[in-house]
Amino acid sequence: MGEFEDAAKRLSAAQQKEAMKRLLDQVDGAEAGIVRQKLAEPNKPLSEAQQKVFDNQILPSMVEKCSQHSSCKGFTLPGDEFCESCAIRFG
Repeated sequence: MGEFEDAAKRLSAAQQKEAMKRLLDQVDGAEAGIVRQKLAEPNKPLSEAQQKVFDNQILPSMVEKCSQHSSCKGFTLPGDEFCESCAIRFG
């Protein structure tokens, strides 16, 4: 598992929901359907095929690297400029 997937799995339920809402503008097809399903029924299990798409395509997209500087190892939700630490220091 990669660093983006690991960071996305550390998001709270509220952060995951917000990240998926933001992703709806960026995904289409099966990915959009899976995101809509997860938003509507977060506890409903996905099919094996849907889970594979979620794990490999959607989950890594739920976070982005902080854009403050290359030495920051923080992650943020899609569209946010700074991670929480950099937002306090530089925001």
